[in-house]
Amino acid sequence: MVQAARHRSLGVNLNLWWGLLLVVFALAMLALAIGARGKGRGDVGSD
Repeated sequence: MVQAARHRSLGVNLNLWWGLLLVVFALAMLALAIGARGKGRGDVGSD
């Protein structure tokens, strides 16, 4: 019983970690997109 409960909690932790990784990845992509857009806008302004 104890092992089953521990395994279940581990599964929940894994789901949380995957969710956290997805959020971090999405934020990184968003930051890159905003940074690229900002750079592009700057180039257009200087041009």
